[in-house]
This record gives sequence, C-alpha cells and structure tokens, in this order.
Amino acid sequence: MSEQMQNSEKEYEMLRTEILQYMEEYQTVRNMMYVATVSILGLNGALWENYYVFLLPLIVIIPSYIVFFDYWNCIVRAAVYMQVFLEKNDVTQAYRWESRLRDFGILFRHQNRKRKRKIINLGTHFQQIPYLVCGALCIVLYWVGMFREHIRSYAQPTVTETLSELWSDIIDCFGEEGINSVGMWSVLLDILLGVAAVILFVYIGIKFLNVHEQEIRDIWSRVKYPGKEEQELLKKEK
Repeated sequence: MSEQMQNSEKEYEMLRTEILQYMEEYQTVRNMMYVATVSILGLNGALWENYYVFLLPLIVIIPSYIVFFDYWNCIVRAAVYMQVFLEKNDVTQAYRWESRLRDFGILFRHQNRKRKRKIINLGTHFQQIPYLVCGALCIVLYWVGMFREHIRSYAQPTVTETLSELWSDIIDCFGEEGINSVGMWSVLLDILLGVAAVILFVYIGIKFLNVHEQEIRDIWSRVKYPGKEEQELLKKEK
C-alpha cells in the first residue's frame, strides 16, 4: 500500500471519528433541551395562572436548535469532503460509506417516486423535529393561556353573547377611557409578546431549515480544482 493511500485512509478514519463525535454531541444537546424544557415548565405549580412561563423554554430551545444546526452542517461538510477528496477516483479502496450512502438515498427516493408514493421533503432532518415540536408547543400553550386569562372574564352563557361582550369592550378601548386603561395595555403587550415569539421562532426555523449539501459539494470541488477566480480570491484572502 502506497504512503498516499495510507495517509488517505488515516484522514478518512479521523473524519469518521469526528462525524461520530458531532452526532453524539448534538444528541447530548437535544437531551439537555428536553430536560431544561420539562424542568422550566414544571417549576410553576399553577402553570395556567402564569402563562409567561410557557415562553421560558424558548430561551433553551432556540439556542439548542442553532447549535444542533451547526453540528449538522459540520457533519455534512466532513461527509462531502470525504466523498470529493477521499472516496472519489479510488483514493481509498477500503472505505466507501459516504458515497454509497448518498447513492442509496438517491435510489431510495427514485424508487418511492416510481411507486407513486408522495414524498414531502422540505430538506429537514429528522433530528430537527423535537426542537420544532417543543418550540411550537410552548408558543401554542402561551397563546391558549393568554386568551384563557383575558377572555375568561367575558364568558357568557352562549358563544354569541361572549363574542358580543368581547367586541363591545374592544370598541370601548378606542375611547378616552380605554386608551388610559391599564388592562388594555396589558392585553396589547401580551399579544405583541406572543407575536414576537412566533416571528422569532418562524425566522429561526426558516433560516436554519436545511443544510445545502450540493452547495457544500460545489465549494469543495472548487477547492479541489480551483479556477482562476478561486485562486485569486484565495490568494487575496491569505
């Protein structure tokens, strides 16, 4: 076995170890998110009397989700590097996992389409689901608790009477007394807080929705075979 082959296989094993470490670390982050979320929600005995507590887990969920996304990005970047530099063109003969795994995914999706199965693929990763579900659940519970707190006083024997009473009070809020009402501002601030939480959660979810493997593959290919533009850019940055 040539020295180049030995060095390539050592690099391959090193990267595989790094990938496994990233996978273990983001599983640890996910478990910490579970523990922190349950602990925060469990601190308040009368949870529905203090609906603000429902938003506290987002302080843990959102940073944990971003950390997970960074780990996922590192895993894909290392895996594609192995495919482009080590597995391609028989540089390493002993290992083909990443390339074969990618081929398996392509053929699996093709087979499902051939069988006319509907595939919903937003580019999400299975490991994202716990973060998205926990975050969405906390926001929904906040809105339910907030409406329960503020609308409970308007409850009437029928739904129509309840809505009529609520609408009448909303109209009164635009009067002089309503503008100076502390209760009205409390409701508005609670609504704004809920809207801000939704916007933040949706923004983070969209921004860190998917790691673009093809984009990473293209960049690694340009690193391996840099053109004139890439050479000038790298020379300038160095």
